[in-house]
Amino acid sequence: MIKNPVPWPDGKKCAVAFTFDMDTDSLIHLEHPDDGFRRVSGISMLKYGPEVAVPRIVDTYRQFGIQQTFFVPAWCIENYPSAVKAMVDGGHEVAHHGYPHEILWRAAGRMNTIGSNGGSESSRMPPGKGRGAGVPRYIIFQTIRRTC
Repeated sequence: MIKNPVPWPDGKKCAVAFTFDMDTDSLIHLEHPDDGFRRVSGISMLKYGPEVAVPRIVDTYRQFGIQQTFFVPAWCIENYPSAVKAMVDGGHEVAHHGYPHEILWRAAGRMNTIGSNGGSESSRMPPGKGRGAGVPRYIIFQTIRRTC
């Protein structure tokens, strides 16, 4: 057992965080910038998130009184504003997740901080709701780690 356990309020034993990444079809457009729009099958699957899943998740969480964090690239905020509005209106946090969903091992040479376009993606975040950040693709390089 842990010698110095975390003192949870009201005798609770642990805390749980639910988060979702809403990357949508930004992944296809990032991988295939010249012809991504032609990849209809993949785009249709990835649009399921903002068009179907987010409204269902927000409604389900409302019924249970749960709030969570959605990690959303700014490209997705620009292209799916109604999904982001539903998140914010539901009282959820919308956290920074890059501008496009950067592929960090390709961008590492030009990235010194999280968000390779100089942080301008923060101006696209819903006001008062973007407090967190999630690195796209789960990889942290030495140059990024030094800035955190």
